[in-house]
Amino acid sequence: MRWTLRVGTIASLHSGLLARTMLAFHRGFPGVTLRSTRGEDDLLGQVEREELDLAVVIRPPGELPENVSWHPLLSKPFVLIAPAGLGARDWRDAITKLPLLRYDRSTVSGRQIDLFLERTGTVIAENVWINFLDTMISLVGEGMGVALIPHYELADTSTQIAIFGLGDETFHRQIGVLTRRIGSSREAEAFVALLHEEAKKEPVAHHR
Repeated sequence: MRWTLRVGTIASLHSGLLARTMLAFHRGFPGVTLRSTRGEDDLLGQVEREELDLAVVIRPPGELPENVSWHPLLSKPFVLIAPAGLGARDWRDAITKLPLLRYDRSTVSGRQIDLFLERTGTVIAENVWINFLDTMISLVGEGMGVALIPHYELADTSTQIAIFGLGDETFHRQIGVLTRRIGSSREAEAFVALLHEEAKKEPVAHHR
């Protein structure tokens, strides 16, 4: 019987890091079937209930259940992206010129952005709520607004978008893996090890 490794992930992590890890795992464990599931809300619960073997996620707030371990992978700084022709001096200037395209407040990133805006005393005239990173980037490139996002490779839109660092106000998206403390399989441990190797290849942020 073929072993099946059940991997959960949020939508924005489903390509890149996870895809490279799946390819490396398939080469090393050709007899294991990979089943990848995208989700947003209950990946932690699915790992705890043994419905998933592991999940690649943004670190959930608060304490983790006793039988779940957190393995940190990446810390990605948030940046402000804006249309390249906006002519802004810095993030504070850019964020006042156009609507803010942003994650819903129910998400981890949305709550982080709320805290950032409150901490910096930034008043936003208009919010547009979008939970899909690729859509946000595309709309910024078309001039619809600006967005606070984790640093991301913008190869296809780099000429359309300006990236502004947040300086001393920078906050981060913590990406890692949830596994069970007890009963984690050899295959799951191997997948986590490959994730760590692939995470080392992630690009470093470059911005103003």
